[in-house]
Amino acid sequence: MYFKNFPRIFYDFKYSERDIRVQSVIDITTNVRFRKEFFDNIVAFQEYDIRDGETPEILAEKFYGDPNLHWVIMLANEKYDYIEDFPMNTFELEKYIDQKYGDEKYDIKYYTLDGFIVSASTAGAGTISNYDWEFYQNDLKRKVKIFSEDSVKPLIDQYNSLMRRARNTGG
Repeated sequence: MYFKNFPRIFYDFKYSERDIRVQSVIDITTNVRFRKEFFDNIVAFQEYDIRDGETPEILAEKFYGDPNLHWVIMLANEKYDYIEDFPMNTFELEKYIDQKYGDEKYDIKYYTLDGFIVSASTAGAGTISNYDWEFYQNDLKRKVKIFSEDSVKPLIDQYNSLMRRARNTGG
């Protein structure tokens, strides 16, 4: 749904020197921005911890009954990169850690004391391994805001209004 209202443009696809085909494509460069105040004024939301394997589409289906509203989840949480901004499932994370650290995945990454990173010589400091650090960083991505269904309708209306304005002004 997010890209459904974007304008279309003609684009030349060059397959070879002599084979150039013009096709109509969605202009994803259209710039639609919501005012920060719009989101700040939405107070009806719940915090939710993303479970292993849940995607924005799954969350949109779960809370709004429509997987096409995945963009609402992403905008509400200022998450713009589907890969980097959402948590990996456990299998993907394990694989990522193995690729990134190899045999050093259980090596010490940081020394900590009372929630702060400290030097190795600090008395009473504990340790965090590369493995534990990556799990911690991934878990930070799990908490999201889910707007109430009543808040989603004005958001969609605002989006549609912005898209009409963008189409009328050429982006």
